[in-house]
Amino acid sequence: DVRLYEVKVPLKGSSEADRGAALAAATSAVAVRVSGRRDAAANATVTAADPARYVQRYAAGADRTLTVGFDGAAVERLLQQAGLTYWAAERPLTLVDVPTEDRSAALEAAGWRGLPIAWQSGAVATGPGQAVLRGTPNGAQFDWSFSHGGETALGRGTLADGIHLAA
Repeated sequence: DVRLYEVKVPLKGSSEADRGAALAAATSAVAVRVSGRRDAAANATVTAADPARYVQRYAAGADRTLTVGFDGAAVERLLQQAGLTYWAAERPLTLVDVPTEDRSAALEAAGWRGLPIAWQSGAVATGPGQAVLRGTPNGAQFDWSFSHGGETALGRGTLADGIHLAA
């Protein structure tokens, strides 16, 4: 379940400036999630955007975070103004096959990118529309292979890097 237009960001304190900084960070984060592009967070149009034009609701959590809900149509207009593409909400479930016990980095990266993932061990039965990310340990990192729609991409890096390759 990917909530494209809702993000959770750190909240440093309870001041107006802290909330403003968190809302700006949330605007950048939602641009990444909706566009599917990591570089969307640094796009000049996105960083200059007034969050008040896009935010529908927000709530501070006890864990020093701010959960922010955005107006989807407004965010899509922002992406268009920024020259960024829109990644459709219907995203393929990516089966992740990697031998690791600590999945937190992958889950965090997948949440940030808006990539639905499921864990798979061993042989993966794939169909024509199935997305599969496989990681093979190589020292402290992994060799990655991502396959979807008849295309394959290769990479090397951390668990989060594998998720970014898939996204």
